[in-house]
Amino acid sequence: MTLGVREGAYGMDRRYRARVSGKGQVQVPSAVRRALGVKVGDELVFRVAESGTVYVTAEPKLSLLDLAGCLKSEVRYVGPDAEEEAAAEAAAERDRRVLRELG
Repeated sequence: MTLGVREGAYGMDRRYRARVSGKGQVQVPSAVRRALGVKVGDELVFRVAESGTVYVTAEPKLSLLDLAGCLKSEVRYVGPDAEEEAAAEAAAERDRRVLRELG
């Protein structure tokens, strides 16, 4: 398998070789990983054009922090202090109700 990477200001093609294992696995050469900006855990996406040309792009691995704020909520987050206060108030109300039922 031969991977072509376009580098430099003059559009010069450089070619890098990688051998396909019996399981269909390929070790991507470091120069290609750098050109794609690939890091551990990222996925490579292969797109095959009708002409037979194969395009490779990298999709970074997403973390939960990358997804922060992507879901809209009608409830406004007020912070950990308000959460603790609300939890304490709920516990106190529960205790008052139990005392009323016993008393």
